[in-house]
Amino acid sequence: MKLTGRKALLLAIAACVLALAGAARAPAADVSFGVTAGYFQPVGDWAQHRYAPGVDQFSGGIALGADFEWRVIRRLGLALNGGYVRLSTGEWEDYAGAQGDAVDASFQMANFGILVKPYLWSRHGRALKLALGVNVFVPDGKETFEGLTYDYDFLKRKLGYILGLEWAYPVGRTVDLALCASYVFAPNAVEYADGLSYTLGGALLT
Repeated sequence: MKLTGRKALLLAIAACVLALAGAARAPAADVSFGVTAGYFQPVGDWAQHRYAPGVDQFSGGIALGADFEWRVIRRLGLALNGGYVRLSTGEWEDYAGAQGDAVDASFQMANFGILVKPYLWSRHGRALKLALGVNVFVPDGKETFEGLTYDYDFLKRKLGYILGLEWAYPVGRTVDLALCASYVFAPNAVEYADGLSYTLGGALLT
């Protein structure tokens, strides 16, 4: 069966309901809140400027996030997550400046959804988990040139996915330090008026 965007979203909603039901039954020790900070590196042609060959319109930047996780069974956690990414547009601005044009640009992206976290290994508070998620990604950007501001209308809100690996290590009775490496991608989230489209993707380290 082909998994369309609507079906995937319905599955995500169903998983959220199951997560909330699991949280209602779970002991307090099995519910956790996490905050993340790190770096997002765009991967793929979507980040290159379409009309300036070899120039990145968007390059790496900060990534912030948070999640609520419920460990519903011994080796499975479900989490509601959200995030924010702000990428650099400095290379494109420098290129335009070298051509005599003053351009001020920006890019930011929000995401929210559900993560499934199978525990591959867990012992004495330490854990190695997968992080598999369905998220809605909302990219947004604009640039100002000669006093006029143009929205990047080729950036589209789309359903996307997160594939990651997380290592958690306890540093206190109620605090863990975690390292997570993920690949994030949203098919057709970059789509130009002439029909050319790209998958918005990137590597995320938090």
